[in-house]
Amino acid sequence: MVALLVVALQPLSARADEVISAEAAPSSEFRASEHGFAIALNFESAAFGYAATTQASGEAWGSRSFLDRRLLLQWEGGLGPAAGVLANSLTPDPIAGGRGAASGELGFRVLHARDWSPYVALGGAAGLQAMALTDVPLRGYDRVNNVAGEAGVNGDAAGRLTLGASWLQPTRSLVAGVFLQESFQTPPTLPSGALYNEVGLAGSLTLTRGWLFTAEGLYGSDRQETDQHFRSVNRAIYLEATASLRMRVKSRFWLEVQAKVSDDQRTASFPNTKLVYQTAEPVDASTTFAFGVEGP
Repeated sequence: MVALLVVALQPLSARADEVISAEAAPSSEFRASEHGFAIALNFESAAFGYAATTQASGEAWGSRSFLDRRLLLQWEGGLGPAAGVLANSLTPDPIAGGRGAASGELGFRVLHARDWSPYVALGGAAGLQAMALTDVPLRGYDRVNNVAGEAGVNGDAAGRLTLGASWLQPTRSLVAGVFLQESFQTPPTLPSGALYNEVGLAGSLTLTRGWLFTAEGLYGSDRQETDQHFRSVNRAIYLEATASLRMRVKSRFWLEVQAKVSDDQRTASFPNTKLVYQTAEPVDASTTFAFGVEGP
């Protein structure tokens, strides 16, 4: 009797296993996103001296695939007040204001049915900050030590084309490639209206459990300009490398560490001669530590 009962129940058990497996099978689409509130501490050293700022901001970031993994959308943004000190004189100057930045990229996976696929993407980014030296009038910044973008109104905007590869699974997404970018930075490029022509390498690894790692390096230069007075051809060169790691701790909290190194160079060459003058400011290095809590 027991043997007959076991034999009779075997088909039912097999069908039940099939139903459970089908219900538990994860979707082939990838989705990872978070939003919440963060406190960040930033330390920077550059030609102007040193700066230490803290910012409280609302943040959102994520990555998601669509249309049976044909399209991959990535986004990140934050906005909030900031304050700190700028040490480029005998007496540190307090600074206060706000900062905001956002970026996004929409990519096409050529071989969408495969985990590995060639990848083509269009992206953009923009940022704006307004930081005031609390003891200096807004029109008096040209009469103080160089603040190198740490105070005043500064912004940037960029458009990017990326060619590379995408590795996509239900719980992880890796994107890496070469990019061409046009970048507008104000105030450096505002008087001339010249764009920075940039090329670089970028990669990102996103996990559904709340981890995000990004790395990027670029080389950029603006268009050549002729100085009629000195009869020289001038050009600005910009180098930058960044890396960041965001990781979830506990259930609703995350930590982030970001490092950035950049260098500005200026060259002046004289036609019909071999004279080339090059000036380079001290390397700008910054480190950011952030702690965040996930929103509702």
